[in-house]
Amino acid sequence: MKAQYAILRFAKYKGPEIGHIESHNERTKEKYASNPDVDMSRSHLNFHLVTPQRKYRVEAEKQIAEAGCRTRSDSVRVVEALVTASLEFFKGKKKGEIKAYFQEALDFMQKHQSKDTIISAVVHMDEKTPHMHLCFVPLTADGRLSAKEIVGNKKKLTQWQDRFWEHMVKKYPDLERGESASETGRDHIPPRLFKEAVHLNRMKEQIMAILNDTNPFNKKVKLDELEALLGKYVPGAEALRTEAQEVRRSHKTLTAENAALEKQLGAASKESVLKNWKSTKSSGSWTSCTAWWTASRRRFCRRRSRCPRISSRKDEETKDVKGGWFYLEMNVRDDQKLVEIWLTNAEKIDPVLREGLKEIYAKYKTKKYMVAVFESGKGDLYENTRDLLLFNRRRSAEKAVQQAKKRRAAGMER
Repeated sequence: MKAQYAILRFAKYKGPEIGHIESHNERTKEKYASNPDVDMSRSHLNFHLVTPQRKYRVEAEKQIAEAGCRTRSDSVRVVEALVTASLEFFKGKKKGEIKAYFQEALDFMQKHQSKDTIISAVVHMDEKTPHMHLCFVPLTADGRLSAKEIVGNKKKLTQWQDRFWEHMVKKYPDLERGESASETGRDHIPPRLFKEAVHLNRMKEQIMAILNDTNPFNKKVKLDELEALLGKYVPGAEALRTEAQEVRRSHKTLTAENAALEKQLGAASKESVLKNWKSTKSSGSWTSCTAWWTASRRRFCRRRSRCPRISSRKDEETKDVKGGWFYLEMNVRDDQKLVEIWLTNAEKIDPVLREGLKEIYAKYKTKKYMVAVFESGKGDLYENTRDLLLFNRRRSAEKAVQQAKKRRAAGMER
């Protein structure tokens, strides 16, 4: 008896492609030329465990807006989980038993992702192997849009698959945990190319069967059949080979870029960010700097050991507007003309403290010191460091252009 595997995979979608997956999942077309496995005569057997209330993209944008999340053009708005098992597992099972399997899988997903974020869960019975497409908006428990935090990297995916198998094997003890790509070192083939390869393999088997059945009496008929099949098989095989080479090249390039980026981010630190800030010599108001920092949700972890409270100037610089006192985690670097202020989650929303900070801004602005305010948060340090460095690089370039324009204007006046 062949091994039976529980299968869970994820895919992320950002924009227009959300409409494409909806078209496939909800079977809104009459024909799917790109997917030869779909048998539309059996599509009436498909069923929903979660029925979509709106278009996928509309529902995703609605949930994101209600959560108060800001998005970019490259933000992941929908994550699709593909749930299935090896074909051997489904052999001999009735529709009710198959439905029970996918309901168990849905229960697992709802344990790890809020059911309110699930847009659709539809089971396809009109392809070779029954499978479920489950689409959800990647909102975290605290209301942030973060597919990275939910699905994560290869390690996170492996954890998802481990937990999925551990959940399913309790009810289906014959299921095995397949080897993950991170363990085997193999890369996943894009589903479209895999299905096309399966389709071409079937055509190859038909061609071989025709050749084996050909004899002097049916030679003419078989040759006509062979010619018709070869007319489809040869161009299809050539196109698949070309696409596979392109995918391989793209994967190699992306792997190298990701490795370089990970190395670069691994070397990033708070000190390097401060040094970059100093080199850009930004001249904007400290209030606007803090506002940008807050609005874009770029956060650094507070580190008391590296930013001790100041003592000699603490009382003078932490007096609030009411005449009382508040205490800040603050570090003044006279050699760099830099002031670091570190705020906890409670401090950053304290209106009295915020009002008191204005005195510090004004005082150090007259001395031409930069005031950098760091607020506690839950973002990823490496990712936020990268975004901040890119922001400062862009700001530096913009200022260089502005200065060049001023010099040209001054030259023309002379």
